Amino acid sequence: MGSPAQANGVKLSDIRDHLHKSLFRPMVVRLTSGRQHRVSHPDYLFVPPVGDSFLIVSPEGSFHHIDANQVEEIEVMKGRKKAA
Repeated sequence: MGSPAQANGVKLSDIRDHLHKSLFRPMVVRLTSGRQHRVSHPDYLFVPPVGDSFLIVSPEGSFHHIDANQVEEIEVMKGRKKAA
């Protein structure tokens, strides 16, 4: 069996773990090509239980099939501060 898909320290399991956190935070997935995809809600991200790729759905409804080896960085967006 091969090793988990990983590029630049980002593993598919890292993406899967973030998706299943009880408090999901929006994130930006940056690819080695320079493209980036914002995931604002877990409904826009599908990580299958097997394989080394995943899907991101844009707000307009288009699908982006991404191989985990293309992922350069995952940036988890910080939560908003509540007004005093």
